[in-house]
Parts: sequence; C-alpha cells; structure tokens
Amino acid sequence: MKKIATYQQIQIWYENVSELMEIYQEDDNSLTMDVAWAIIQNYKHLNQSIQVIKNAENQLIDKYGSLQSDGSKKIDQTCTEVVQAYNKEIDELMNQKTKIKIEKIDHRNLNVKMSLETASLFDFMIN
Repeated sequence: MKKIATYQQIQIWYENVSELMEIYQEDDNSLTMDVAWAIIQNYKHLNQSIQVIKNAENQLIDKYGSLQSDGSKKIDQTCTEVVQAYNKEIDELMNQKTKIKIEKIDHRNLNVKMSLETASLFDFMIN
C-alpha cells in the first residue's frame, strides 16, 4: 500500500522498524511469516527513502558548508545566517511529502507477548 508521508515521519518509521528488527533478530519464531515479511519489506522501502533524505542533506551541506582541512564540508555554527538558511531548508526537506510503500499487517497476527513499547513500534504497519 502506498502511503503519503513526510520525510520526518519516514525517519521515525525507519527507527521503529530498525528497532523491531533488533528485538526479533534472535527470536524469529515468535512472529508469523507475514509479520516478519512485512518488517523486512518495510525496512527495505524505508531505507531507500532514508538514502534520499541523506543525499538531500549532503547536498545542503555542500551548499552551506565550509570546507574543512580534511576536505569535508561542515556547517559553520558561528554564522547565524548560514545556520538559519541551512535549518530552513532542512525543515522544508523534512516536511516534504512523498509516497512510500508500506506493508500493512493485521493486528490479530501479532499473537506474541510484547511490551506496550514494542507494540507501539508496529503502529505505522497496522491496518
């Protein structure tokens, strides 16, 4: 299912699915196949979007950054105008909407014991 989300939401979902993968890495028999598959597919889709965000952030660093002695660029935190312009464009980027494929699951397939914190990580995937 394609879903419209901001890049800020995508980052949160990516963190959630990454945490789910860590939680269930060692206990892969506790999830049904469709739930495990949805976690993996969502990780792939979200990771692709995260790469788009990182590329855009790198372009902004190239645009606003100062060249360092090691050849990298860094935002000069002492220059208010540069920081404000950079932060404005980062905010615009993070609030930009995009379509992303999210695999949904039926909450009844989550028949494993889990904490409320872990259950909340599944929220964006529930039908």
